[in-house]
Amino acid sequence: MEADLPFAHSDELPSSIPAPANPIPHTLVNTRPLHNTPFVAPYVPVNPEVAGAALQFAGVGASDVLVDLGCGDARVLTQALSDHPAPPARCVGVELDPFLAEYIRSNHGPRLADGRLVLLEQDMFKVDLESLGATVMVLYLLPEGLEKLKPMIGEWLCGSAAAAAAAAGAPRRLVTITYTFPGWDPVDGRQASKTGSGFMGGAAGMHWLFRYEAKSVR
Repeated sequence: MEADLPFAHSDELPSSIPAPANPIPHTLVNTRPLHNTPFVAPYVPVNPEVAGAALQFAGVGASDVLVDLGCGDARVLTQALSDHPAPPARCVGVELDPFLAEYIRSNHGPRLADGRLVLLEQDMFKVDLESLGATVMVLYLLPEGLEKLKPMIGEWLCGSAAAAAAAAGAPRRLVTITYTFPGWDPVDGRQASKTGSGFMGGAAGMHWLFRYEAKSVR
């Protein structure tokens, strides 16, 4: 945990974080304002049906490294490894909230141990996507967070490494859930249905998915 975070010395953060007794871990992000802090999105678990549709829409395959910035409880990544028809070679989740990071470590130890799942407990705006080997991304963030990510994502989609990957027949792509990058045009969009009710499953209805490639960047 970075020393300059607003909650770094808060009494609300115990020195030892217990494993959650229920599937929804206590979080700091949902108790902090989304302005003037490193947090840019609340923790809202994505519905499994929507996550599966996003993985399919992104074309995640066996040679991919899938990255989720602000991964929450890592459910998109673990679903990709467990239920997707062509599980990626590796999944990388970046999560700043220490409670969510501890939840991932407590509940997905074997995946972390075998290297198929990688957790980075840090600010997503400071990661190096090239060093992670990212080939495809799925993001569930508010427009404010997507706006702040545009310089990083634009370079990842359009830089020299991206051009080399495209020339080799492996173009980079990204799918967002519900929200779009302000000012960018997705190359495609589709709806994903979801069933169930409650916070973890989400209310029945539809979610929009948006796919971005190099041509989307302005």
